[in-house]
Amino acid sequence: MSVFWRDRSSIWLLVGCIITGSGIPVRAEPITIAQQQADNAAQRSLDAASVLAQEGRAESLRRAMEKLSEAIKLGQFSDDQPRLALALLRSGRIHSHLGEKTPALEGLNQALVLFRALENWAGAAAVLNTLGTVYADLGESKKALAAHNEALGFSQAVGASTGSGDRCEEAASLTNMGRVYADLGEKPKALEFLNRALSLCEAVSQRSELDEANRSQKAMTLLSLGEVYSSLGEKPKAREFYQQALALSRDRGDRYTEATSINNIGAISSFLGDKQKALDFYNQALQLRKTLGDRSGEAATLTNLGAVYSDLGEKQKALDFYNRALPISQAVGDRAQAASTLNGIAEVYSDLGEKQKALAFYKQ
Repeated sequence: MSVFWRDRSSIWLLVGCIITGSGIPVRAEPITIAQQQADNAAQRSLDAASVLAQEGRAESLRRAMEKLSEAIKLGQFSDDQPRLALALLRSGRIHSHLGEKTPALEGLNQALVLFRALENWAGAAAVLNTLGTVYADLGESKKALAAHNEALGFSQAVGASTGSGDRCEEAASLTNMGRVYADLGEKPKALEFLNRALSLCEAVSQRSELDEANRSQKAMTLLSLGEVYSSLGEKPKAREFYQQALALSRDRGDRYTEATSINNIGAISSFLGDKQKALDFYNQALQLRKTLGDRSGEAATLTNLGAVYSDLGEKQKALDFYNRALPISQAVGDRAQAASTLNGIAEVYSDLGEKQKALAFYKQ
């Protein structure tokens, strides 16, 4: 049994490209001195949150959330809808990354209302892509596809009106739709969307303000392609995609994608019979994910470690890892990952001859 990429996040680049201050429309109506002061303070909080989030540690993410909460309160006080929308989007992304799906959905839906009212379709696309990933993590595939498809339409509409468009956000929509189709078992359709996304990433100009976001999105797309090819049994091809994603993520210091790439290379090593190498990769990924506060990723890697120890005949050790993974998946609402872990526990009990116990876990 192998568990591949369940984590779909990378903080600001959770599902697409960075929305910068220049992408937020300036308020047209006159404002008071108090509102201007609040606006300035809100921007400082947003900037501070951005720096903290990029540190990538669980503690820094919590501190970033505090700064975003400040920005949200200030935006509500001064009725600064553009900054308020951005703060809600970013806080929703961090909530989702930390496994807090309910507050993530609440904030993201508020952000979507604001971006629609502002007619900021690039912002709306970013929110919809993030909503889609949350729905996918919750196992709501139809809602996920609808959100990503709407985001794709907005990104393409922006391109039609400006002559350039947000090709990176468009690539994010295509990648996310490819992932959902892969989860639904529609592999050819998944590959079609993922290859379209990869082509877009490679076509994006290398202007400095786009390069970082584009490289992050390309790494995510490469990981997704590797996952699909692995599920089709093409392990060497999958490993090539994972290694490309690993190199790209290390080049730009993206430790989230680095951890996922290492985890997935470990899964390939396990499948090909090199269990010790798989354990080495998984332990590297586990330490990274714990440092980053990546709870869903941590649960996936713990489950993978359990599977390897089960294959090695160390059944009690396998159960130890599975039992560490299960409450994490349940706490963050990742039903697909929880089901995979439950299946692993059932397999261990079945191997131990405890058929009734195995059946109980299979039913869960």
